[in-house]
Amino acid sequence: MGSSQSKKPPKFSEALMEKYFQAEFDAMDADADGELNRQDCIDMITMLGFRKGLQKLKDWGYHRSHIILRHIWVENIQDDPTLTEKTMKYRKLFRLFDKNADCTACKQEIIHGIESICLEQLDFEVDGDILKIVEQMLPDADGRITYKDFIKKRFKTYSERGPSNGVNGNLAGSKASIATVSGNVYDGTRVE
Repeated sequence: MGSSQSKKPPKFSEALMEKYFQAEFDAMDADADGELNRQDCIDMITMLGFRKGLQKLKDWGYHRSHIILRHIWVENIQDDPTLTEKTMKYRKLFRLFDKNADCTACKQEIIHGIESICLEQLDFEVDGDILKIVEQMLPDADGRITYKDFIKKRFKTYSERGPSNGVNGNLAGSKASIATVSGNVYDGTRVE
């Protein structure tokens, strides 16, 4: 008999979930300074599947001019089970292929198995953009891609076509993950 994959998706340890949260933040943080403005966080939450990002950051006490630090972002999302659950789609999808629990996956395994495995184990269909994103990604020497780079590419695709809070159909934030300059001036208030 051939081996068959489990019908249950792999679990997330608390430490692995933290790595995934950090990777999402880092995907948005193009200048790698460990800071995002409030709008970038709203855009990230929205892209990950939670449609009330503005309200969530207001609930957390972040005002328009606040800068959110990476460790604060991770703490806030860890302490919010509703937000965590509503933004799990891409984490669950990538985790299916992240066999070493190190936020990396084999590009070819994803390409060959994404549609059947996702339907079977996660009970959702994968949109065509996700497969295109993976196909366009450059793997490392071992043929692996990172969750951070996957999210960065997903955000770029989403910001080009996704729902808008901003001008001309674009997301309202600085689009840090695609390294564009927002031109927004913030007073630099840090939330620590």
